[in-house]
Amino acid sequence: IDKKFLAFGIKKADYIIGQAEYQYDLIYRNYGRRCDFIIPNFHPIPQEKIEKYMPVKIVWIANFKELKQPEVFIKLADDFRNFNNLKFIMIGRPDASRWGKRIIAELNKRENIDYMGELSLNKVNDILRISHIFVNTSRYEGFPNTFIQAWMRIVPVVSLNVDPDDIIKKNSIGFHSKNFEQMEKDIALLISNKKLREEMGKRAQKYSFEKFSMKNIKRIVEIIQAK
Repeated sequence: IDKKFLAFGIKKADYIIGQAEYQYDLIYRNYGRRCDFIIPNFHPIPQEKIEKYMPVKIVWIANFKELKQPEVFIKLADDFRNFNNLKFIMIGRPDASRWGKRIIAELNKRENIDYMGELSLNKVNDILRISHIFVNTSRYEGFPNTFIQAWMRIVPVVSLNVDPDDIIKKNSIGFHSKNFEQMEKDIALLISNKKLREEMGKRAQKYSFEKFSMKNIKRIVEIIQAK
């Protein structure tokens, strides 16, 4: 039913606005239309004080769904359990299914993972402002808002599969690892190389301020008003 509503909406829409360039051809292949405009997501510029202090904090944020692969982050924490000055943080709404309960049970066994459950947007941003590395393990996503939230708070992103328009790779604001073994290497590098971590984080913040600010709303308003 949801898919039929989506198809109907795309067919009848006056304009279609995409979040990233790759969606331009994707929507055509699936629905026979193209995006009229590409306008990136937008977020308020952080007003809170951004502070980075030890231990190195590696954070994962998503509601617990199988496509988000939280078990991959748990395995990461297991493989880095002997590292000093390191803390893993997971944030997200738990899943009530048998699969979800098994994930929570596994989390409860780990001493080096701080599972904080579902948090408000403000509290999520408060965690990000003191974090050092953001990890995404999803199989696929459109354009994760969490990427922007992290970048704006000087946090490079290490993503297993998702890199819309190759933004991470092209701008050197994290790593698009593509496989688990490389993800471990990328995270280990950022843990050990403070200078690289800070340079990537500052570059990420600069890029996100330029590309994902609230000024993008003005473009959408102009499109609506012109109709």
